[in-house]
Amino acid sequence: MYEKYWGFKEKPFENVCNLKYFFKSESHIEAISRMTYTVKERKGAMVLTGDYGTGKTLTLRWFIENTEEIKFLFIDYPEGNPENFMKQILISAGEEIEEKDRFLLSQKIKELILKNTEEGINTVMIIDEAQTLEDPLFEVIKILLNLRETFSADFSVILSGSEKLIHKIKQNEQLLQRIPVYFHLTALSYEETVRYIDYRLEVAGGDTDIFDETAKKKIYELSKGIPRKINNLCDTALLIGFGKKEKKINNKIIELAEREILP
Repeated sequence: MYEKYWGFKEKPFENVCNLKYFFKSESHIEAISRMTYTVKERKGAMVLTGDYGTGKTLTLRWFIENTEEIKFLFIDYPEGNPENFMKQILISAGEEIEEKDRFLLSQKIKELILKNTEEGINTVMIIDEAQTLEDPLFEVIKILLNLRETFSADFSVILSGSEKLIHKIKQNEQLLQRIPVYFHLTALSYEETVRYIDYRLEVAGGDTDIFDETAKKKIYELSKGIPRKINNLCDTALLIGFGKKEKKINNKIIELAEREILP
């Protein structure tokens, strides 16, 4: 709606998983480094946490797209019972599913991982929104991780979610002992927030001076450096600026945008 007015090829602040808009802050770079270490060094398991809107899913997607020689099994929202969860795992591997029995489903997953290992393929299961996991699903994960010890299987798990995930894992001692790598994704600093805004404007084909310095300071103050909140403020501000036929976005327009966004 406002793209042509501001000179964009597309909207720069959409909250969608578009990898070309992935901005690598220091925290995002470290998260990628920890995941790489977990996978390449066969550490078995890792937990990635972060507040809502910090970019965990985008970081996971970037990691998958830019890591070679790995068979990724990506589950973006785990099902609530073991049978459906195991079906999700098999579907993510491109397998056809006929079995309904829990034991047979478990066996099929084990066979898949061990076959990959025999062929020199490292299998990595990534579970996003893992804070929704409950004990029955943790048991499935523990069984699969046991393949590393019992059969020397090349298999790793990366669990990603809110800090609620840490609380759940601490209540499961057997799983806790199997996770050697943790990382918490933090919000952007003020300097990173400025670079984040400029980066997305450039990718969309616009000028970085559309938002003046007062606007960027106000955006950081209101968003606390959370990318999703930054996107909401910037998108709404661009719409307001378009409606008012403004040439720049200043802190006053950001304040108007903040009032329009639901808390």
